[in-house]
Amino acid sequence: MITFFLRSMHAQATKVSMRIFAIISVVFLVSSCEDVIDVELEEGPLQLVVNGRITDEGPASVTLSTTAPFFETGPTPRVTGAIIQLFEGDDPVEVLVEDPVKPGEYVGT
Repeated sequence: MITFFLRSMHAQATKVSMRIFAIISVVFLVSSCEDVIDVELEEGPLQLVVNGRITDEGPASVTLSTTAPFFETGPTPRVTGAIIQLFEGDDPVEVLVEDPVKPGEYVGT
């Protein structure tokens, strides 16, 4: 009987210790400080970004865009009006046309 009582008290003490530890951890995490640091980055030159998929199992697709400033959150600017021609060696194989619904996306036939 005494052994059961001691085990029960030990289990309760462990639960209380875990609760106290959890509460202290939450208070510490919630109250920790945060310093805001403003970083000024130089904008580099505008670069062309080519993202494509060319296989023999379906039509080729290429998306053309340009780089954007680091902290800009919107989509990158698309490049429209380009002529994309695929070659195999020195021989032209296909000309990709721009998708009228998705500017900057070029697809093959």
